[in-house]
Amino acid sequence: RAGQAMPQVAATVLYSEGFEVAELAQLGAWWNFADTYRGQVSASSARAHGGTGSMALWANSSYGTADAEMTADLTPGGVPLSGVTLDFWANEYADNGTLTVDWSVDGSNWRTVLTTADTGGGWRHFSVNLDADRAAAGWSYGGRTRLRFRQTSPSWTATGFAVDDVRLAAGGTL
Repeated sequence: RAGQAMPQVAATVLYSEGFEVAELAQLGAWWNFADTYRGQVSASSARAHGGTGSMALWANSSYGTADAEMTADLTPGGVPLSGVTLDFWANEYADNGTLTVDWSVDGSNWRTVLTTADTGGGWRHFSVNLDADRAAAGWSYGGRTRLRFRQTSPSWTATGFAVDDVRLAAGGTL
């Protein structure tokens, strides 16, 4: 009928992480972290969007990087999911760095779906439609689909981002 809105279908949350841990090692085996000699990933209670903790990614000099990679099964029971969305909050707590979000179906070929260099001085919400990028790449979801948060520093100053309340959902609106 004219003037009526279609009801929205709620998404099924496949994965949710609030980083309410003292050490990253307490997170599930689906997380993998890579520090360089100029970058680090850690659990942080110094800043949080929700709850009491977040994941801190920082680099302290030029070309420093810190990676946090999550592996997810996007073909449960052999059936590829649809309507897949990555949803999270980020806060740049040390200026001049860049946070990128990449994804891969094989761990070798990566596509960037989001890049930000500023969160406006506080927590900012991000939502990424992975289905649109999957179609553009001609890729299919797999049992070991990877999502990577990467913080880089372009200068000789310390830079950092906190990431919190990460959700991966399928089939509707978060």
